[in-house]
Amino acid sequence: MEKYYAYPCEKCGDCCRHIDLLEEMKSFDRGDGVCKHLTADNLCEISSERPNLCNGEYLYKNFYSDMTVEEFHQIMSELCKDVRRWELEGLYKKISDAGRAKFGGDAEKFACIAGGGSLSGKI
Repeated sequence: MEKYYAYPCEKCGDCCRHIDLLEEMKSFDRGDGVCKHLTADNLCEISSERPNLCNGEYLYKNFYSDMTVEEFHQIMSELCKDVRRWELEGLYKKISDAGRAKFGGDAEKFACIAGGGSLSGKI
C-alpha cells in the first residue's frame, strides 16, 4: 500500500453541511444538518479526533488501498465537484435516498461520497 498524503481540500465545507442525511453522524448535527464541529472558516475543530467517516486516510487505507493515493484523490475530487453541484441544486435529500439504497447502508462507504453518487465502480 502506498503511503497516504492528505487530499488537497479546498475547505468549502459542503461535505459537512448535510450530515443529517447520515444516521451515523446525527450526534454531530447542531440541529440544522451542519456538523457542530465545522468552524466559520470551514475547518474541523476536532480534525485530529474526527470520525472515520470524515478521515480520508482511514477511508483510503481501509477501502481503497488497492489503488494509488493519486487515483483515490482523483475520485474524491470528482465527488467533491458533485457535492458542490448538489449543494447548489438542492439535491441532497434525493441523492441521499438513492445513495443509501445503492450502498446498502454501509455508512463509511456512503459517507465518503457525502450523500450519493458513484466511486467509479469501487463500491
